[in-house]
Amino acid sequence: MHIHYLEISAENDLKLRTAINNFTVLIDEIKVKAIPEEVCYKINSQIDFMNTLVNSDESKIKKKLEITYHKILLILRRDLGIVPENYYRNLYLALGMSVFGLPIGALIAFLSGNYSFLAIGMLFGLSIGVLVGAKKDKIADEENKVIKVQS
Repeated sequence: MHIHYLEISAENDLKLRTAINNFTVLIDEIKVKAIPEEVCYKINSQIDFMNTLVNSDESKIKKKLEITYHKILLILRRDLGIVPENYYRNLYLALGMSVFGLPIGALIAFLSGNYSFLAIGMLFGLSIGVLVGAKKDKIADEENKVIKVQS
């Protein structure tokens, strides 16, 4: 089974043209991957839904296009483990700051008696999160589980 094409075009709205371009890039990246039929069916149902909105208002199309874009990314991530570029780096950046940075910063601030050192802990957590996330991104890239799109 093959992935369907998006049949929406924009003449005037620059934001809609950008959203359509991003969606088209996503579809092209998916076509390069070996996608099972059941996942292909789910993605095609999302694209077919978007193709039914051809005669709708441009602002409505743009909003639905962005929602559908993220739904397709979610389908790829949940069913196949395929993620956008830097997905894990961005995820672990926030986790590192909250899981490692806040406790380290609180400990340093408590021991020194100066609560401005709380920010230093956040810096440590950010660094740890970026390092772990970059490593996971590299592993995903080696397994060919990364698509070159914006998330």
